[in-house]
Amino acid sequence: MQSMKHLTSTVIAFVLFCPPSFGANYFWLQPNNTALKNVVIANDTPANNNGFYSYSFGGTLQMHSNWNVADFSGMQTSTPLAHYQASINPNWYGSTSVQLEGHHIAMHLHSYSLPHPSPMGWYFLGWHHPMNARPWRNDLFGSNPKLCIEHSEAVVGSHQENGAAFYNGMYLWLADKNGVSFQYSIKTWDNRWPNINITEDAFYDPGLNWHYIGTSYNENRKYLTLIPYSHTVTNTQGNNLRWYGICISKAQLAAAILDMNIKNQSNPSHILDSDTSSYTVSGITFNSEIGNLSTATHTGGAGWYTTRTAGIYAYTNY
Repeated sequence: MQSMKHLTSTVIAFVLFCPPSFGANYFWLQPNNTALKNVVIANDTPANNNGFYSYSFGGTLQMHSNWNVADFSGMQTSTPLAHYQASINPNWYGSTSVQLEGHHIAMHLHSYSLPHPSPMGWYFLGWHHPMNARPWRNDLFGSNPKLCIEHSEAVVGSHQENGAAFYNGMYLWLADKNGVSFQYSIKTWDNRWPNINITEDAFYDPGLNWHYIGTSYNENRKYLTLIPYSHTVTNTQGNNLRWYGICISKAQLAAAILDMNIKNQSNPSHILDSDTSSYTVSGITFNSEIGNLSTATHTGGAGWYTTRTAGIYAYTNY
């Protein structure tokens, strides 16, 4: 746990923009100026390093200056381009790619540049930032602290064939004091919206061996609350960044823990501790996925889409 810092100018500027409520903010994550050359690019490898992660890619993202990923993302970076962008195939103009400069991230998923059929039935690309935060500590933050996350996001464009599902979201990685873990999976964008029911519940993914709470950026959620003026789930595309903000109170975390435990009551090793103040957030991931893809008996569901993300904050409001 890092020591408290007095962040007067940053906090004042931020609170004037959109405070979740009156009170103080303790920041765990703020936008920085990390270039791509300084981060990890990992593929199909579970880890907790700062950088990009992928699944079902069948290869490695490679930094290059052969062509400009900004042609698809609209995110013009500094030069040399190889310090700020990487692609699955540098010799294929428009292949699956990432960019990172300052607090701006772009992810361009292009299924045709990846294995067909997808080894896992879907393609995943995400930017992950490790954290070591205990946002709900009573001893530091009083009786009702809230973990709040803010970011801005835009799906710049897409091309869909044969029923492909494109969707964006945010993962929060949590663990109790005994090391038992689960995730918050919070959807921000889906090309099927509003013709899709985003169920809010506790889930288990046997393929990935993940226990997670599924929810979304919408009003009247059980496991989170939108910050006033936050955007909600959409299928809107365009260059303009949309601002998103949510907070998770101790009561909402407790509801998530209870529902996870009901789901796992036949598996004692996955039962979560009820002490919300002891929970650690080990990381945050912003991801893009293409699903409903080619299988051994079906070759449809392909396409591409491009997302930009910027200005990521994580803080305890108390």
